[in-house]
Amino acid sequence: MLKVSTKIRYALRVLVIMGDKKEVISSSQLAEKSGVSPYYLRQILFKLEKNGIIKSIRGGKGGYVLKMNPEKIRIYDVFKFFGENIQIVDCLSDNPECKFYEDCIIRPFWQNLKKQIKEKLENTTIKDLLKNREKQEVKN
Repeated sequence: MLKVSTKIRYALRVLVIMGDKKEVISSSQLAEKSGVSPYYLRQILFKLEKNGIIKSIRGGKGGYVLKMNPEKIRIYDVFKFFGENIQIVDCLSDNPECKFYEDCIIRPFWQNLKKQIKEKLENTTIKDLLKNREKQEVKN
């Protein structure tokens, strides 16, 4: 089963909140709005800041703000920042243990699926996720 890590899901949630807000937002506000514990959130914010996606603002009215435009932040980049690989099945790893590896007729299907997922992640941005939310709000 393909499963996206909690860190990635939370990072995307935080980036959407920040992209929607477009102003400095405190870590406590981010924790409340995202439902992420402050300790876990600090780890995510550190990684996003380290990779140039957000910046921290110090002071009484400090917090975090997007450093990059939401249309420039690709979902695939967030995966890379957190060291996540798109792993669908073990036979696509560097050290497959499957005895059918060499002659597998199903493996090309898995390779193609992985390629399609990667392309979707590369072509989807935080701005796209914000547009999805706007569409949902119009329906409600």
